[in-house]
Amino acid sequence: MWLKRNLSNHTWFVLLLAVVLCPQGLADWQETFDNGGFDLSTWQFMAYPQLTGTFGGVIQAGVDGNDYLALSETSSAEVGGSAFGVAIGSPEEFTDVRIGAVVNAAGISAHSYVGLGARTTYFMDDGSISGYPGLIASTYLMLIHYQEGPANLRIEVFKTANLDEGIMKTYHEVLVPGVGHARSYYAELDVVGSDPVYITGSLYAHKDGPLLARTPTLVDTNVKDPWENSGFHDAVYAKGVSVVFSMNEGTVPVGYEATFDDVSSTAISPADAHVKDVAVDNFEGYQETLDLGAAWVCNIIGIGSDGLPLDYVRLNKDGNDGRLLFQYQNQYDPYVTEAVRTFNVPLDWTIGGVGTLSLSYMGQTSNVPQPMAILLEDAAGSVATVTHPYAYAVQTHFWREWDIDLTTLEGIDLTAVKAMTIRVGDGTDSGQSKDDKDRDEVFFNTIVLNPTK
Repeated sequence: MWLKRNLSNHTWFVLLLAVVLCPQGLADWQETFDNGGFDLSTWQFMAYPQLTGTFGGVIQAGVDGNDYLALSETSSAEVGGSAFGVAIGSPEEFTDVRIGAVVNAAGISAHSYVGLGARTTYFMDDGSISGYPGLIASTYLMLIHYQEGPANLRIEVFKTANLDEGIMKTYHEVLVPGVGHARSYYAELDVVGSDPVYITGSLYAHKDGPLLARTPTLVDTNVKDPWENSGFHDAVYAKGVSVVFSMNEGTVPVGYEATFDDVSSTAISPADAHVKDVAVDNFEGYQETLDLGAAWVCNIIGIGSDGLPLDYVRLNKDGNDGRLLFQYQNQYDPYVTEAVRTFNVPLDWTIGGVGTLSLSYMGQTSNVPQPMAILLEDAAGSVATVTHPYAYAVQTHFWREWDIDLTTLEGIDLTAVKAMTIRVGDGTDSGQSKDDKDRDEVFFNTIVLNPTK
């Protein structure tokens, strides 16, 4: 994106942003822009870079007094026009929050990025830090991609640190079904939790209307996450203001414009958040087997009779798609093979409702039938074990989904899941060939938590 290309040389320093503490409790604000005036007197409009002063926000007339806000930049970036502009309705800072808005209520006047931001912290740079005067912000974002026209509308969520999205290693755009998107939609961004933080974006046909698309939930913790680039980690954002914004990366058309209506920011509880497809591990963030083996620790280590490391846990790549290759030789003691992933912080698997844990896996027809199980351990050390109902499941040579109903688990605290184990074998001789080169294997492609909401 434009901001990354133009600010990346300035991200070597650490910016300390002052956080103003606000009283705890549920509160909210909303703005209709109706009848030609602001409901709130606290609106602020800021941009980066702020050179020409041609960015602004004005109320435009709608039908029957249903007016709306237009954010517009009339100057090209080549002559000092801003790359993006932000509107802040209230200085109130939120922690667990849902920001919503009708987006592009007047249709699409320019192909630009449009979005919502939550837990946003910012300061005004006089040019001494980034090289240009203007707003410097860190935030969780929901992007609504209009920049390639209405036929290619899609949404995503991500995190920026001081205007630089270089923290993101992987992106997960969601295509909005259909091509007739030269119209308005209602968008919502949910940000809940402290450590971890869960970030989800939703797009509806209209306010209170049918859901059209929802992003996978980005999970942010206070340690390096799989989706973060090496050497670029930023702590979770604890609280901040809610914003709407627009931007344009190109020079055509000159400037940008986006319209918003019925903007609101509401404090919500984590249980009320829209959470979807929380990636426990999609194996995309590992560069080599050494990295994966450090995350998924095998219970069997050492050197084989051939003098080579056993390496039962390996990274397998199919293009850009990463997979866990899990091998085992359960013809030898201890007759069971495990790979354990211990999470940096315990994860709350109840946010969004207790649903299912889904694993995508594939074995080989030559594999010897053996029990395959998943073990979940909470922060207190309690363990729940789920065994696949069919021992011959490891013989499938097609990708299969194994859905585990989390509501059936007993004796484990799903609000603090600390570790997950993949196990093959039951502690008895599997009957595999007594050959050091004979390894059965199962691939795992994605492991995803599916909440009920």
